[in-house]
Amino acid sequence: MVTEQRRGGIGRAGRGAPTGLRAALTAIEADAAGAGIGPALSRGLCWLPVAGTVLLGVIYAARSRSYYWILLEDHPVEWGQFAFLAFAVLAAGVAAARLARQGRYGLAALLVLVALGSLVLAGEEISWGERVFSLAPPADVASINKQHELNLHNLTLDGVSVDIVSELLELAMGLGGAAVCLLARPRRGPLHRTWVWQVAPPLAAVPVFAVMALYQAVMLSARITAAPAILYQEWMEFGFYLGIAVTVAAVWARAAGGPAAGRRPLVVAALLALAVTGVFALLSARSAVLPGNVPPSLVGLYGSF
Repeated sequence: MVTEQRRGGIGRAGRGAPTGLRAALTAIEADAAGAGIGPALSRGLCWLPVAGTVLLGVIYAARSRSYYWILLEDHPVEWGQFAFLAFAVLAAGVAAARLARQGRYGLAALLVLVALGSLVLAGEEISWGERVFSLAPPADVASINKQHELNLHNLTLDGVSVDIVSELLELAMGLGGAAVCLLARPRRGPLHRTWVWQVAPPLAAVPVFAVMALYQAVMLSARITAAPAILYQEWMEFGFYLGIAVTVAAVWARAAGGPAAGRRPLVVAALLALAVTGVFALLSARSAVLPGNVPPSLVGLYGSF
């Protein structure tokens, strides 16, 4: 009954759309419902890249400083990224423990890797607490870091920028996430009846993974250096990390035997992630340490969050 109601809802939302699009929307929502993802989140995730881009474009045209305030480090979008990654760390750890108890050690190990990877990404996003705890990076690290910060992705080693490596990784993960989903989640997909089905992102996450890959491909190939375009990466990562968080939640629901059975641990993980994010954001706002890439004209935007 629930599935049919949800399918009907997305049918109403797509009324007037071509038949193929309506079928795709129905499949996306049905897939999401099986992992406990409601229609609102499913549709929001699908339309997030386009809707956010349009909104940010309007904001930039109306008042560019507001655009920068939203996207600068230690501001709303980046703290959203951190919250999604913190949730992914906790939820992936819980899912790995359940899978291990079920004797599914390979899948459990994969979830442990996801948890560790999300932890590294979260640490890199906030420069491992440099501004949260007012830390000073070691001199030997600051000397090879283009932003003089306590992180890895801004290092330059033997003339090679680690930042480019991280962008290539985001390109690969975006392509990989979208491809695995399209191969495993549709009922007629070639990997639908394999173990990949268990860990593949929900169909609703395809847009955020695909758009991240497209963004990095364009930026790397065209060598765009305009500040608004570079900072727009923060919005791409916001959607990308949300896609990771939703994927981990979906994997947990599948491992738990259904959305209802596994809801409480996910709620606890979400509340913990929000609490840590809130505390870190407040500490960062009170810190005298600023990100190393803030232009002098935008320094005044700090301390206002």
